[in-house]
Amino acid sequence: MKTLKFTINGQPVEGEEGQTVLEVAQKYNIDIPTLCYHKALAPYGACRLCIVEVGAAGRGRLVASCTHPAEEGLAVRSDSESVVRKRCVVMELILSQCTDSPELIELA
Repeated sequence: MKTLKFTINGQPVEGEEGQTVLEVAQKYNIDIPTLCYHKALAPYGACRLCIVEVGAAGRGRLVASCTHPAEEGLAVRSDSESVVRKRCVVMELILSQCTDSPELIELA
């Protein structure tokens, strides 16, 4: 397998070809919240809580880290103001449908 070098929140990380950004972040104990990701299932990006910003600062795009492949030279931000704001909106929408879920309330 080919080793890929990139950054998450400015921290140099290494992943293997075929890994997702979320898998590499978890390897480095970088917290990216997720509801739908499970190692036994194929990732499909449904909950959108794992969004991260990839690309140049201020001009990056938001992607689901559970489905976005690790790439050589990629610049990932999991804690930018834009990412945090959008995650809050997603969490509010999820909570509006599941108002009494202790797991969701804790995550929120």
